[in-house]
Amino acid sequence: MFDIGRQKKWLGISVGERALFVAEVSCAVAGECVGRAAEFAYPNELSLEQPDELGNSLRQFLQERGYSARSAVLGVPAKWLMLRPHSVPPADPATAAQILWLHTSARITPELGPMVFDFAGQASATQPMVVMLVGLQRHRIDRLQALGRAAGLRVISITSCGASLAAASAANAEDDLILLLRSDGVELITQEHGEVRAVRHVGPVGATRPLIAELRRTAAAMPGNPGAATEGQSGSEDSRPSLVVWDDVGADPQYLEAARQAVGGPLVKPLPQWIGLSDFYPPDGKGLSAVALTLAARNRSPAAVDFLHPRLAPPVQPARPRALWVTAAAVIVLLILGAVIGAVLALSAAQHTRADRRHALAERYERVLLCYLALLDRPERGLCKRDYHIDFMAGLFLRDSPTARSFERDASRDRKSDVIVCVSDEVAPLQ
Repeated sequence: MFDIGRQKKWLGISVGERALFVAEVSCAVAGECVGRAAEFAYPNELSLEQPDELGNSLRQFLQERGYSARSAVLGVPAKWLMLRPHSVPPADPATAAQILWLHTSARITPELGPMVFDFAGQASATQPMVVMLVGLQRHRIDRLQALGRAAGLRVISITSCGASLAAASAANAEDDLILLLRSDGVELITQEHGEVRAVRHVGPVGATRPLIAELRRTAAAMPGNPGAATEGQSGSEDSRPSLVVWDDVGADPQYLEAARQAVGGPLVKPLPQWIGLSDFYPPDGKGLSAVALTLAARNRSPAAVDFLHPRLAPPVQPARPRALWVTAAAVIVLLILGAVIGAVLALSAAQHTRADRRHALAERYERVLLCYLALLDRPERGLCKRDYHIDFMAGLFLRDSPTARSFERDASRDRKSDVIVCVSDEVAPLQ
């Protein structure tokens, strides 16, 4: 379902060596979708090795034709891919992904450089399954992402054109052969029970002999099709697979008829309705394969193969025991250090508090002594509101201060060491 009140748009871009097909799909609020496609031939001086410059040219191409979609799915040709079928034992999806990763990592050759792998198909927890491992070199992914950025696009997926066509054809041609005719070559896709089994680059468009040989070999090897046509022999018409042709080049009818005869079954051309379109331009169907790239995004489902979000990833390595001990020791040391620092700070704070209290008491008794010295010369010193024992005050804190020494001299001269004096009400009494 689509968001109410919003028209959704996607771009499907089928990337080739010297050109690419761009298809824009617009879906209305009610869910009705229409598509249009156009071919973008690379300028003579540019190629995918200059993704920024090529992306700028693509941006201008999209603006001139009024393509406003920004979410794009990029499809790559079969000859860029490393493809290999592999049987997976009964396992849950996470375990199956780890098994496949170990299988692929053991077979990656250094000459290919960094690779990203995904697989087409589903694992089963109850029975063995055959999936197709698909790998793409990292530098190609980086170039395609740079191309999208330069063109002002948000690349949401990078997938295989052949795998996308198999998924788009599954509902109408479950076990048939699929032929994709591109400007840079022919791709043959085989599937079984709706799951892609192989994607192969056959050769250039128009080369009849290698295509016929590959179609005959593939049709004869398909399970459940013992009546496939061979040289000088014809099988049961009902048992022969159909040949579904996605034609982006406008192939010659005689070329297509030779391909149909090699398979022995009927030739089928896909309809826009197969991929959820009510209308498509151009009417000859060129670029319809690029629309199929957007089908998973429109259905909000994962692509059959996605090199930006692959299901294969290196398994998480468990931490070694030695590393655990080192980590634990470091944590303990940090805790001890934190406790020591906390104790030192607490002791320092206590010392500062004690010093502040002593200073406050010193100031208090300093004021009392000053009051006493001032009252020694006053005749009315006996008229007091509060009584304080000077001997007690003189014995606290200030025996070595100048004021205390002066007080002791005055007390000795006047022989009044136990005299009762009068001080201000602002000074709290001493107990």
